[in-house]
Amino acid sequence: MVVERHDPERLVVRVQGSPDYARLGADLSALLSSGPEQAHVDLADTDLVVGIGTVFTLVSAVAIAHHTRVTVHRASAEQRSVLRRFGLDSVLVYSDEEP
Repeated sequence: MVVERHDPERLVVRVQGSPDYARLGADLSALLSSGPEQAHVDLADTDLVVGIGTVFTLVSAVAIAHHTRVTVHRASAEQRSVLRRFGLDSVLVYSDEEP
């Protein structure tokens, strides 16, 4: 995971490779606990599918608690499908563009 920006207004993170989903969820949740207004998570460079629902369930809970809007960028069709099955469409915004 590469943090490209982290300030009170905006968090921008690029997920790369095949990360450990438990650690990724914990790391993203810790970053979100600072309460940025917006969080942008780019999935273009990862093949993470197994565990992605768990990651974003944790992320969504922290985001809701801190009133942070989370946008998932460049997720594959398979990744979006998993997130939808976890019922996260009401919490996450999707974008096909680079953050």
